[in-house]
Amino acid sequence: MSDTRPSMPSTLRDLPLAGKLVVSVFLLSVGIGYLSALMQLRMSTAGKGEAAPTPARVVARYSGKTWPPQEGVHAEPKSRLQAILEAPPQVPWGNTNMVPAFTTKSGDWPKNLSPEALAQLTAERDGERQSLIAWVKAGAPEAAYTNDAFAKPSEVAVITPKYLTADGMVKIASILNDRCVRCHSKGEEQEKFPLETYAQVKEYTKVLPATDPAKGEQISVKALTQSTHVHMLGFSMLYLLTGFIFAFTSYPLWLRATLGPLVLLAQIADISCWWLARLESVGPYFALAIMGTGAVVGLGLAAQIVLSLFNMFGRAGKVVLAGLFGLGVVLLGLIQVLVLLPMIEEEKRELEVLQKENSTVENRDQLQPPVAPQPPKLQDDPKPADSKQDPPKPAANISHLQRIIEAPEDLPWKKDGSMAAAFTKKSVDWPAEFKKKPGTPEELALRKKRDGERLAMIAWIKAGAPREAYEKDAFDKPAEITEITEEFLEGGKVKIQSIITERCARCHGEGAEQEASPLENYEQISKYLKVEKPAAPSPASKSAPAPAPKSSQAPASPPAPVPAANLGAWKAENDSLRQRAAQLEQQLRDMTVQYDTVKAQIKQVEQKEQQARAEVSK
Repeated sequence: MSDTRPSMPSTLRDLPLAGKLVVSVFLLSVGIGYLSALMQLRMSTAGKGEAAPTPARVVARYSGKTWPPQEGVHAEPKSRLQAILEAPPQVPWGNTNMVPAFTTKSGDWPKNLSPEALAQLTAERDGERQSLIAWVKAGAPEAAYTNDAFAKPSEVAVITPKYLTADGMVKIASILNDRCVRCHSKGEEQEKFPLETYAQVKEYTKVLPATDPAKGEQISVKALTQSTHVHMLGFSMLYLLTGFIFAFTSYPLWLRATLGPLVLLAQIADISCWWLARLESVGPYFALAIMGTGAVVGLGLAAQIVLSLFNMFGRAGKVVLAGLFGLGVVLLGLIQVLVLLPMIEEEKRELEVLQKENSTVENRDQLQPPVAPQPPKLQDDPKPADSKQDPPKPAANISHLQRIIEAPEDLPWKKDGSMAAAFTKKSVDWPAEFKKKPGTPEELALRKKRDGERLAMIAWIKAGAPREAYEKDAFDKPAEITEITEEFLEGGKVKIQSIITERCARCHGEGAEQEASPLENYEQISKYLKVEKPAAPSPASKSAPAPAPKSSQAPASPPAPVPAANLGAWKAENDSLRQRAAQLEQQLRDMTVQYDTVKAQIKQVEQKEQQARAEVSK
């Protein structure tokens, strides 16, 4: 009796059409999945603005060492929690960098903020982060966590108001709950690293010995074990199937015998290098080898898929496959142009902004305090009548706005005195520590930039206050201005409207303290740009003879001598004015202290009101 059972197909070409379709869809699915894995690898390993992981990034991840090697590179001893809170901007968001948890990765980070609001919010969130770092550096005291009250560090100028108690203490536990626990808790994304209790947080505050700075980026043994398990079991099954399918093609035996098991062998070598990269001396070289073994895995898998597919079909099928691959290349190109490249460029811009925010002023000791205009000095004695001097010049014809901005900062803070302080100590974002300790290098550096804003506004007024520059928020930066706040400078143009809005309209706007004299638009501002006439001379000056003008041909005759009795009267009046000025200065200082005290009390009451509203809403 003859055997009527159908013979097994010897090559892929012998498979029925249904079998060919199933195998083809499987191979295409594996290819798409591998491309997704490459994208995930880029997201988790490459730094901001990098298209792919660099050799330095790979060595840091698997060996925990700086590459290329550098002598004497060791980080200061710090805990794991401190390290991820102080991570530089280029470190990817994840277990090695938690700084964005206070900003863009927080659940309540708003969008479309104005530059001023964004700067204020960023400063407040950074105050939260700096306070948490200070608590960790102080040994993470349990009492401060339990009582939700930690002394505000002196270096923290501003912080989100809801994290301050009525007596000025920082709510450390509340910051941890809002910025960390929301992800690091049971049932959440990072539940493997819980931070819900003090005991759990304490585990990450233990100070580690000084190591290479890249040590903080190294993958943990636990994570490496998990990744090894997934790759050796899960991916091995995929590579087994793709290699087995390729083994049934009609290509020469030497090619099938080489390419079939190649991907599995390369994966074993790749994972071996993961672990060998942790060796102390030669580890970085095995880490670099990972880039080679990974490339062999990817290229080998791609060859198995493409060659198997084209060997499976005849001429018509090959044409269809070529069309599909062409369409795939077009789609990948569109994804790269429309998604990947814009994402990388956005990351580069974010990195530049973060680096700019984190940069510090260099050579602070060389900074000189800005020269502020001084009030006119009272003369102890008038010059002798027979001394040669120019006649007094009349007051310059300037606008009201220019006069109060040019007036010395130490004059009374009011509409007829000086508004110069609106750019410094009276601005809402002037650090409190500068008010307590003026004259520090940091305070002088900031004051120099703020004075640049003020001088730019004066230059705009002197130029006739052009409306176009105001409307376009772009005024040519005066050559005499060497420094100005970065947020008010763009492309060499001063954002004059933004300066007025930030420094003036905050108080001179609807619903604000000085809403009776608004400065919210150009029409309102123009009212204060009208040139003021010089003050009329006093009756005494009217009766006095006018000084003779200078002549280049002949010297003017000297004025008549002043009686000695008048000199004595003027000196007595001068002394009286000096005494009165001293009294007014003391009263001004006392009023400033009272103002600051009342303002602090108002802020505390507002915080208590917010807490009460929150409790009622709960």
